[in-house]
Amino acid sequence: MKSLSAAVLVGALLVVSCGDQQPPGVEQASTATESADASQVLAAMFEEYFERGLERNPLSATSIGDYRYNDRMANSISAEYIQASRMLDEEYLARLNAIDRDELTGQDLLSYDMFKLDREISLEGYAYPRQLQPLNQFYSMTSSFVRLGSGSGMHPFKTVKDYDDFLSRTDDFVTNIDQAVTNMKEGMQQGIVQPRILMEKLIPQLESQIVDDPTESGFYTPIKNMPDEFSEVDRARLTAEYTEAIATKIIPAYARVNNFIGDEYLGQARESVGMLALPGGSEWYAYLVRRTTTTDLTPDEIHQIGLDEVERIHGEMRGVMEVVGFEGDLNEFFEFVYADPQFFYDEPEQLIQAYRDMSDHVAEQSKELFSVFPITGFEVRRVEPFREQSSSKGSYQSGTPDGS
Repeated sequence: MKSLSAAVLVGALLVVSCGDQQPPGVEQASTATESADASQVLAAMFEEYFERGLERNPLSATSIGDYRYNDRMANSISAEYIQASRMLDEEYLARLNAIDRDELTGQDLLSYDMFKLDREISLEGYAYPRQLQPLNQFYSMTSSFVRLGSGSGMHPFKTVKDYDDFLSRTDDFVTNIDQAVTNMKEGMQQGIVQPRILMEKLIPQLESQIVDDPTESGFYTPIKNMPDEFSEVDRARLTAEYTEAIATKIIPAYARVNNFIGDEYLGQARESVGMLALPGGSEWYAYLVRRTTTTDLTPDEIHQIGLDEVERIHGEMRGVMEVVGFEGDLNEFFEFVYADPQFFYDEPEQLIQAYRDMSDHVAEQSKELFSVFPITGFEVRRVEPFREQSSSKGSYQSGTPDGS
């Protein structure tokens, strides 16, 4: 980085010192060199930022198949982590601003602008204490950690090291749980709490992980499915260590947060559901709109777009009602398609298979539209029983770039 920066500086000095005495073509050549150097500096900075990001966010690294940090889990809701993140954003925004944007073209220019926007909007977000609402029924470390440790998630369980890595991650998970309770207590003091309806849906998810027998826990599944090539010594050690970790760390962590929510948090959870009920909620919501849409549209303007779209779609639905000969108004049509047995499957697996069939059909049709396809196959999976009653109708998790 220092060498590249020095090259840019020296090149600029040469152009200035030559003045009118430079031979024809020298200015153009120097400008081209400066542009190349600026591009190289930008690329090196992006690469460095990416690597630092993986180290700071081990789960993100795991999600792309980079297993160097599989033995850890960041406490990303702690004050120390958040402050370090803010400093990182400030550092890289300053370094980006030190690069002459006018020397960039094409993809480099686009990347420069996007990275700058991302850093600026990230810095703006530190004004809003989202860490004080760390858990809900949909986005929650308590749910994602079950998937991570069950052997069906993104953490691999193929080698002895994989197993040891997850044991180490378990310690960090416990730290995260205790941090979440601390943050929620602070949120209660500041009036920044989750809607009661969401937290009530979270409780059954937590209770499902509080079992008397560690071998009945989802976290014991990797032990049941341990690879045959593991030595007897490793098998015995890992079985004992997982049993102990589940009994003395994981289950107690779920019990602590569950008891806290039931005994203390629910009593102060809010009946409202919108963010306007939170301190600074209007500004916070407007910020999230800007971050999500990357536009300057106000929440009201976007809401109107939604209302207009609903009206348009309702018009198409009325056309369908005429085609199928339905007699009644639109609300009666909704009730019909929501309740009539012909639109339902008898067994959950039939529904899952129907989605798989649809996926195969879409994949085949896509060949006529695209020439490049993901390496990773597309899977349709049933939501885990512990959260299927309170999760969304559907969600997506990306696979690793290498298809594993």
